[in-house]
Amino acid sequence: MQVNVNPLPKEIWGEVLNYCSGEDLLMMGCVNKQFHELAEKIFPIVLQKNFFGPAKWLKHGVVIKDCPEIPCKMWAEFIKANGAAMLTLIPKEIKNQPVDLKSFDEWLCTKNGRKTNYKFSLSNCGITDKLVKKYQVQSDHWFLLFKGVPDETRNKPYPEQKKIVEEKGYEVPSLMGTVVSILTHNHETGEFVFTDNSNGNRWTFTRVEEIGQYGNKIIIGGFSPAGLRVDAYDGYGDDCVGAAFARKS
Repeated sequence: MQVNVNPLPKEIWGEVLNYCSGEDLLMMGCVNKQFHELAEKIFPIVLQKNFFGPAKWLKHGVVIKDCPEIPCKMWAEFIKANGAAMLTLIPKEIKNQPVDLKSFDEWLCTKNGRKTNYKFSLSNCGITDKLVKKYQVQSDHWFLLFKGVPDETRNKPYPEQKKIVEEKGYEVPSLMGTVVSILTHNHETGEFVFTDNSNGNRWTFTRVEEIGQYGNKIIIGGFSPAGLRVDAYDGYGDDCVGAAFARKS
């Protein structure tokens, strides 16, 4: 896509800014140099790299029809987090295919050349094909996910984790919101979040709302170049499993 380098007349700048949200500026920055420069001035790189919206989806050939607006509270929390959270548009469909654990993995593999983005087979981890279909994305929505898990949620049963998260005003993450956010962020930036213990990082998994084949909460994390672990085995007894702060629009 060619970038327009012609300056806009000064007299229309006021009207443009009156009707543009920050998210609009980030999207328009893809087609107009002035908007790109303005977005960079308003939103530091640390925020832009953690934001995956319609413009980034479009860069990868995915058109989001009728994109929902970002709730003001969610946008404010993302700005305040200053790089500690990811804000991702979670699509219901990609290339007319419903988005689930398998279809999203297959689509992403066409972009990054991997055989799979998961460390272990989903079926071997207690996530059956039936559950994969059950937990597919139901609507286009925004998903705010903080990187990592708070220490106070580690090594606790799920009811206690859920209580801590909700007392802070957030939600326990959803399965697809978490997977899509982590993997798109990694694809775009190369950063691993919710990591394993490589390079001195702390083992980190977050529980999500959904359950696996045998009634266990699904956990997501242990992310490394070997892949992201999505597992319905919830038998960890140490402090590697917590609950991340999240919000769904």
